[in-house]
Amino acid sequence: LSLHDALPIYPGTGCVGLDSTEVVVNPNPSPVIDGADKVCGNEDTLLLYHVSSSPGSNWEWGIKNGTILSGQGTNFATVKLNYGTDSISIKETNIFGCSGNTSKQVMLSPNPDAHFKVLGDSPIYSFKANDTTEQNYNWSFGDSTHGNKYQINHDYPFIKDSMVKVLLMVGSTSGCTSIFDTVFNAKYLP
Repeated sequence: LSLHDALPIYPGTGCVGLDSTEVVVNPNPSPVIDGADKVCGNEDTLLLYHVSSSPGSNWEWGIKNGTILSGQGTNFATVKLNYGTDSISIKETNIFGCSGNTSKQVMLSPNPDAHFKVLGDSPIYSFKANDTTEQNYNWSFGDSTHGNKYQINHDYPFIKDSMVKVLLMVGSTSGCTSIFDTVFNAKYLP
C-alpha cells in the first residue's frame, strides 16, 4: 500500500506552499503451511512441511512435541512427530521486517499390526489377528474366499495339499491400515 499526499505548510511558520511525502505500508506476511494433517506411521516417520517462498524472507519453524530435523530458516521443514496431536508453527519475516504467524494441527497415528497366527489346521483352519483391538479386518484366504473378523475359521476345499497365500488387512479407527500376507501349505487330510 502506498500513500502520496500533499501536506499543507502553515503560514506564520516562515514556510509557504505545499510539500508532499510518500508513505509506504508493507503488509504482514500470511504464511500457509502445506503438508499432511493426518499421518499414519510410526514415530520414525519423517514428514515435510512447507510454505510459499517469498524472496528475502526468513522462516522460523516451531513444533510443540516433535522435533524439527532440518529446514530452520527456510520455507520448508522436515519434522519427526510423536504419536497423537501436535502443532507445527511458522513465523515468516519479510525483507521489510514485517512478520506473520500461523500454525497447523497434525495427528500421527500408529499403523495397526496386521500379523496373524494359525491356531488350528486341517481340515478347518483357525486364523487370529495378533491385534484384536482395531475397527476392521479383511481376510483373503487364497482360494477366492474372504472374511471380516479378527478371529475366523476357514475350511479349505482342496483334495490335495495346496500352497495358499493368506492376506490380512487391518484398519484402525484413525483411518490407518496395514497388510500382512504369508504363503503356507494347506494340508489335505482325507
